Amino acid sequence: IPRYEYKIEGPYGKGGVSLESPGEIEINFISKDTVYENTNSDGYKVHPAFKFGTEELSGIWVGKFETSHITLSASRDVNNLGCSDKNCTNADGLRILPNMESLRYNNISNFFYAVQTMDNKLNLSGDLHMMKNSEWGAVAYLSQSKYGKYGNPHYQGANKEIYQNKSSEYITGNSNGTPSQTDAIATQYTYDVELLGTGASTTGNITGIYDMSGGAWERVMNYYEPAYNTTPDLKLPWGSTSTTNYAGFTQKIDSKYYDSYTSTDISTACSKGICYGHALSETPEWYGDCNIFASLTQPWVVRGGVNYTDALAGIFASISNYGDPRHNISLRVVLAQTT
Repeated sequence: IPRYEYKIEGPYGKGGVSLESPGEIEINFISKDTVYENTNSDGYKVHPAFKFGTEELSGIWVGKFETSHITLSASRDVNNLGCSDKNCTNADGLRILPNMESLRYNNISNFFYAVQTMDNKLNLSGDLHMMKNSEWGAVAYLSQSKYGKYGNPHYQGANKEIYQNKSSEYITGNSNGTPSQTDAIATQYTYDVELLGTGASTTGNITGIYDMSGGAWERVMNYYEPAYNTTPDLKLPWGSTSTTNYAGFTQKIDSKYYDSYTSTDISTACSKGICYGHALSETPEWYGDCNIFASLTQPWVVRGGVNYTDALAGIFASISNYGDPRHNISLRVVLAQTT
């Protein structure tokens, strides 16, 4: 995903007429040296996903499919990764491949430290980490631009929306061949079937990113910060709900690895204002997607919907979560190109 600036004209984007048929998000690719506060004179904003900690990025690499595991994807044991630090043996089995069952059944800290272990071992020229909500937003906005499926001339009308993965077995890269359907189904098109399969990618062709509509819900690194300190007597660790540490963290992680929210109102969640670029308050319920934000009891957010969700699933979908292990929640990895 190359560094870009974006502009959303009106509540439904340029040319959009309703929630069900939103229009274009205008995007210009820009150099790493292009930096400005808030908006420039033309109303464009640099997308926040291209700042990692204090470093400005020329782009980010995003996992093409939901993450799977060479042995544990088939396991139904809770927290089967067993990862609590950057030296987790089971992280060696993580894979990003099509036609695999996605890895689920783990809380958010297990997923986070598994990816941190990958980063620790692979010695890549960048920082490999679990996807943040702002990074999900960067992929979503690009998909709704002239460079994404929205601008792909092979799709018209309702088919401009990314097709859902309705695989009842949570198989990565699958496509229902339509934007929505009520129930998960076993028969799906694979990622490489022209149009019916590739329509589930963010570009509408095989070069795009898959599983961002349906498949499994995906954990993204964001946290409603006040959730763990509302009852001081409990002395809950960072990442907790207002009563319980479902997420499993024992200490606060570096701020560059997550988006911090300070309000449960999406219009004031980022420094008392809109979380620009996060695909929340700028694009609420686009394509009819579910739009539920974090709370004291469910301070995390998951994205994209699940295979048995109807039209509420989609790349703009979000719902609150405890951070606990679930049968229907997976993860995605991102490489911040810091060098």
